Amino acid sequence: MEIKNLIHIEDEIMPYPILSSFIKWIAKNPDMFEQAKVTNGIDQKIDIKIRKVSNAYLNPGMLSQTGVHWFNFLSRTIFNIIGNYRQKLNIPSVEINGLTEVTILKYENSGFYKPHTDHCSRSPRTLSVVLFLNNDYEGGELVFKSLDYQKDILTVDVKPNRGIIFPSNFMFPHTVKPVSKGTRYAVVSWAL
Repeated sequence: MEIKNLIHIEDEIMPYPILSSFIKWIAKNPDMFEQAKVTNGIDQKIDIKIRKVSNAYLNPGMLSQTGVHWFNFLSRTIFNIIGNYRQKLNIPSVEINGLTEVTILKYENSGFYKPHTDHCSRSPRTLSVVLFLNNDYEGGELVFKSLDYQKDILTVDVKPNRGIIFPSNFMFPHTVKPVSKGTRYAVVSWAL
């Protein structure tokens, strides 16, 4: 089986009116975003040579009831995608114990993330999930790389309301190309 076959792309992951409401809520709450950090295995720090993106963490302990609502809605959406992935690949034995986080990403002009994998000793992750929210920007493509990071294996077309799920391990290095115009919004989460 080719690596590409373990990357599942699913469209129409939520009703468009709900997606529109979520994007409007994000736009009305710019203060929830902060510069994203990178982990070197020991600590976290801001390094815009590796990752230039802002993020906002959603969690059930948020003070805003609307934030809690979106956390619950997105968690359910992500678990649906995980269920569809397990069914598609016929892997019912993969045990999922929960999500490590639900994070909104905001890539503005020249925002990017260099090639990386999602699993590390500090953040042991099993499955990675990315939700594309909008498409009114240029650049910002999600690209899966070869194991040596030298070749592009798969570029995921930008399409709003699209979910992508794949194993978080070393076999799936990926990158977000620089955004050249507009703002790219996405949600990321990882299953344990």
